[in-house]
Amino acid sequence: MPNFYAQVASDGRVIGRCEYPQPVEHSALVPVSEEQYGQPGLLFARYKGGQLSGTASLLTADKGELSADGVDAVRVRLLVGDWMSRLDESFSGPVQVTVQGQSQAIQAVKGAATFAVTSREPGLLRIATLGLDRNAELYVKAVKPGER
Repeated sequence: MPNFYAQVASDGRVIGRCEYPQPVEHSALVPVSEEQYGQPGLLFARYKGGQLSGTASLLTADKGELSADGVDAVRVRLLVGDWMSRLDESFSGPVQVTVQGQSQAIQAVKGAATFAVTSREPGLLRIATLGLDRNAELYVKAVKPGER
């Protein structure tokens, strides 16, 4: 049976993962379960105090296109989870979000927030989180008024 490990840098960031047929002891290797090893968020986790931790975000929109009239809005849902992508209902606080490079703090409560995005310019809008261990990005198309 394989032995699974997270490779940890001196600052606690997980920088790799590996498996060996025999147990290995090394100061940079932390044993993890097979489930943890298979999580895509493992490479965004941190190891501190004997625990893996980290924050991840997910952005979804109620529609993929809006009219670039400054009125039509896309409702964006922000979810904040742990490094294993489980909703973190204990998370309440601001999350930095950028829309086309303009940053603002969105207040999440119990790991979730909803906010509206509008545009006056047609084109592809990039919406992204900043400052989390695993950030998310979402693209929404703004079309000329009357083209929808």
